[in-house]
Amino acid sequence: MFELYKKKTNKNGAAGFDGCEDEISLAGKNTGMICRELRNILKPTDNAPFSWKIPIADILQKAGYALVMNMKPDNKDTIQLCELDTILGFSDEDGSTVMFRLRQLLKQDREKDFDVYKFSVPKTTDVILYTVNYLSGTIENGKLTGTWNFPNNSATGDLLLTTQAMSYFTAQIKKIDPVFLNQPLKASK
Repeated sequence: MFELYKKKTNKNGAAGFDGCEDEISLAGKNTGMICRELRNILKPTDNAPFSWKIPIADILQKAGYALVMNMKPDNKDTIQLCELDTILGFSDEDGSTVMFRLRQLLKQDREKDFDVYKFSVPKTTDVILYTVNYLSGTIENGKLTGTWNFPNNSATGDLLLTTQAMSYFTAQIKKIDPVFLNQPLKASK
């Protein structure tokens, strides 16, 4: 899903990305980055329902790293790479819904010699994308319970959003990206 890259940014905002062979996992109660960061946030009195936010890009940037997702790995015509910026989470008694805020690094026609593991971008774009997933884990008395893994396919194949989770995510998007939800629709009627 996400790959770890060394990231170097110059004073003009241009950034170079160099893929690492180091493995990093977002999910998983024992080794996952989400759980590692949540353990730093949680207090013994915290219980589901519980909302949380992890500024993952800021955390990784301090060490010179970034998590990058190839949005279209099997597309032979287009390349779209995004950096994971923030992880928003809402944990209830059934599990945790997570929303990933992505900053698009580039979207272009795929060139024959383009290397997705070593590339640079002149400046990060202002294109923001959100994607939602689910983790099989929750919070009880300040502790993480469950596996905190992404589940296998569900009966519906879809993510179910509760009213509370949707309200939290909408409020966070309004704070982080005030104009994101106010864009005029460009769809045909």
